[in-house]
Amino acid sequence: MIKRLRVRNYLSLKDVDLELGGRNFLVGPNMSGKSNLVDCLRFLTTMVIFGLNKAFQDRGGFQEVVWKGGDETRISIGLTFEAPFEEKELLKIYDYEISIVGSATGLIAVEREKLTVKTGDIAKTLIDLKTGRERSIKKMGLRPLPLRGTLPDPRWNLMSPAGKGLWLRFLSPCGASTV
Repeated sequence: MIKRLRVRNYLSLKDVDLELGGRNFLVGPNMSGKSNLVDCLRFLTTMVIFGLNKAFQDRGGFQEVVWKGGDETRISIGLTFEAPFEEKELLKIYDYEISIVGSATGLIAVEREKLTVKTGDIAKTLIDLKTGRERSIKKMGLRPLPLRGTLPDPRWNLMSPAGKGLWLRFLSPCGASTV
């Protein structure tokens, strides 16, 4: 269940930090950001399933998605969600953050992506990428894959507006199910 949603510079959402519960109702006047909040969750879903570039393409590109109230070039989204840990009463609490930068020419790149998990009193960082590069990879049990052919996860790339891709780096978990 999603417990918290943090959004910066996404459509009309300049800086939102929202605590969520089991049931949530979005109530507010017209043009207050209710639909944009729901679209932010759709954006994340599209990004995970089809890739970052598809999520932006579906919305007209980075310049149509970034908050237009200033000279912003960065969109940040964070989620905190919890999932049951096996059949015990302990919960796994995941904290996911992504920061995306874009330019007026349509180039986009993941500036930072981080995923941590906390079970009881133990917290582990599963992913910590900055500008497409790994941090503490050996400590996290991850290994770089060779850059050849089509990589299985399109989120790890830098794309031009014409759709020609330049893969930065792709990391594959080794035994991540035990984390």
